[in-house]
Amino acid sequence: MPLPEPSEMPAPAPKPRTNPLEVYARVFEASPDYITISRLSDGRYIDVNPGFLRFTGWRREETLGRTAQELGVWPDPATRQRFIEHLRSGSDQPHASRLGVRDGSLRDVEMAGNITEIDGEQVLVAVVRDVSDRRLVEAELARHRQQLEALVAARTAALQQANAQLADANGQLAEANLQLAQAHTELQQAHERVLESERETRHQAQHDKLTGLPNRVLLQDRLTRLIADAQRRGALFATLFVDLDNFKSINDSLGHAAGDTVLRTVAERLCATVRRSDTVARLGGDEFIVLLPDVAHGSKVAALAQKILAQLDAPILIGQVACQVGCSIGISLFPDDGDTVDHLIQAADTAMYHAKACGRGNFQFHSGELQRSSQQRITLIHELRQGIAQQQFSLHYQPVVDMASGAVVAAEALLRWQHPQRGTVPPLDFIPLAEECGLIVPIGDWVLDEACRQLSAWHRAGHARLRLALNISPHQVWRGGFAEAVAATLQRHGIAGTSLDFEITEGVPMQAREQTLDTLRRLAGLGLRLLIDDFGTGYSSLRYLQSFPIHGLKIDRSFVQTLSDDPRGLAITGSVIDMARHLQLHVVAEGVETEQQASLLRSQGCSTAQGYLYSRPQPAEAFGRLLASP
Repeated sequence: MPLPEPSEMPAPAPKPRTNPLEVYARVFEASPDYITISRLSDGRYIDVNPGFLRFTGWRREETLGRTAQELGVWPDPATRQRFIEHLRSGSDQPHASRLGVRDGSLRDVEMAGNITEIDGEQVLVAVVRDVSDRRLVEAELARHRQQLEALVAARTAALQQANAQLADANGQLAEANLQLAQAHTELQQAHERVLESERETRHQAQHDKLTGLPNRVLLQDRLTRLIADAQRRGALFATLFVDLDNFKSINDSLGHAAGDTVLRTVAERLCATVRRSDTVARLGGDEFIVLLPDVAHGSKVAALAQKILAQLDAPILIGQVACQVGCSIGISLFPDDGDTVDHLIQAADTAMYHAKACGRGNFQFHSGELQRSSQQRITLIHELRQGIAQQQFSLHYQPVVDMASGAVVAAEALLRWQHPQRGTVPPLDFIPLAEECGLIVPIGDWVLDEACRQLSAWHRAGHARLRLALNISPHQVWRGGFAEAVAATLQRHGIAGTSLDFEITEGVPMQAREQTLDTLRRLAGLGLRLLIDDFGTGYSSLRYLQSFPIHGLKIDRSFVQTLSDDPRGLAITGSVIDMARHLQLHVVAEGVETEQQASLLRSQGCSTAQGYLYSRPQPAEAFGRLLASP
C-alpha cells in the first residue's frame, strides 16, 4: 500500500518535549487502520493497535503471543506467505487480500507493511485498511455500468430497426432514454456515496472521536497554513495552550464516563467563547489548543483568555454533582515566540506550566511586552497578599435613606485599598483579580469581621436600629462552612443576624447547586436579608426569586440614571418596584444623584435609596458623625 497522502492521513505532530518513540506510539494507538507487529519466523503477534482489536473483535490479551492462523485472521498459511513475497518484491502497490474476523467472516482489505528488525529479530509490520464497504460500492458501480451499456445497446438496436418499425421504435427509444437517465442518476448517486465515504474517513482521521474537535493532525495542518499566511501578510496571531486544573481528580473520583462528560462540555464552552474564524483543537487527555488568527494586539488575547477562564471555572453538572474544573492557559505569539508549529506549541506549553506554578486558574504569556504585563498582574497579586497581611484595607460607608423622611436606616460597607506606593487603588482594579486568584475569601472574611465590629460600636452608641449591607462574593457562598463562619462572627460581636443585609449578584443563585441553595437557606435562617445587587443587569430568568430565599432587590444605577430622560428607564424601574411589591420584596435604588431622580422613585413607590444625592461613601468616623447629626 502506498503511504497516505498528507490530505488523507497526515502524521501527528509530536507533542512538545516528546521523543520519536512517543510520537510513534501515539500514531500506533490513534491510527484508524489496523496495525500488527509479528515475528517473521513463526508469525506470533508481538503487538497490535486498537484498530486491529476493532477490526477483528479479539481482545489484546487473547491476541499477543498467538499467530494469525490460530485466530483465523489469515485464512491459511499461504495467504500470509503471499503477502511476505509481495513485500520482498519491492512493489509499491497495495496488496489485496481477505482476512478473517472473530465471527468467522472474511473482509476485503488492502495491506502494506515492511520487514524489519526489533532487538535483532526479524518482524513483520503490517498496516491493513478495511475496504469491504468500498468493494461493495465498486460492485454497485460496475452493475450500474453494465446496465448502462445494456441500455445503450438496446437503444442502438432500436435505431437499427427504425425504418421497419418506426412507430414502435420511437416508443422503445423514449423508454430507453428514461431508463438511461435513471441509470445515470443512480450512477451519480453511487459516485457521491463513494466520495462521502472518503470524506468520512478523512474526517475521522483528522478529528477527535470524543469531542469532535480537530485533533493533533488537523491542528498541525491549520497551524502550518496560519504561519505561512501570517508571514506573507505580516500578521500577528496567538496560540493558547489550555490545560484543565482538576480533571484528574474528577476522573479518579467519578469515573471515566464523568471525565468524558467534562471533556465534551469543555469543548462546547471553548467553541462558544471564540470566534468562528478561530480553531479549537484537542491535543489529547485534558489538553486543548486555541488558535486566534489576526489579533490586533495582546490585550485582545488577554481578554479572550480571561473569558475562557471564566467559562471553564463555572461548575459542570454531572448527575447531581456540580464539578469545579478550572484551567490554566499558556499563550505564545507569532512571530515573537516562534515561527514553526513545534516552537509555538512548546512556547505556549511552557507558559501554561508557568501559569500552573502561579497558582493555577490564570493565564501567562510566554515572553515580550505581554509577558511584562502578565508579570505586573503577578506583582499585583503579591501586593494584594501583602495588603491583607499588613492591613492596608479599610471600609467606607454609604448611607441608605428612607425616601419619605430622609432618615438614615442602613449603610453599605464598601472596601478600599490604600496602597503604600500606588495610593488608593479603585475596587474595579483589584476585586476581579482577587476573585480570580482566590484572595477574595480572606478579604471577605476581614470585611465581615470589621463591618460587624463597627456595626456593634454604632449600636452601642445609640443607633440600635441601624442595618449594615455587605457585598458577598460568589466564592464565599460556594465554599463550605460559610454560614457557620457568619454565625460565629455575629456571636463574637454580639450582633443579631436581622441587622445584616448580604448583597449577592444574580449569578450566585443561578449556579443552581444544592450546596448554594443550602448555604443561602442557612444564612436566611440566621435572620439575614439576602438582596440581589445590580438587579436587571445579569441573568434574565426570575425563577430564583421564587426558588431561593431572596428578601430584596437593588435597582442598578444604570436604570436610575435614565429616569429623567428615557421613558423606558422609568418604565423598567416602575415594573421592578411593582413586581417587588407583589412579591413582598424590599427595594433599594442605588446611584441616586439628583432630586428629580429621587422624586420619580418616590412617585413609583420606592421606599429606600442611596447615592451621591444623600452622601458619598465615608470613613467610619465621618459616618458616625452623620448618624449623630439631626
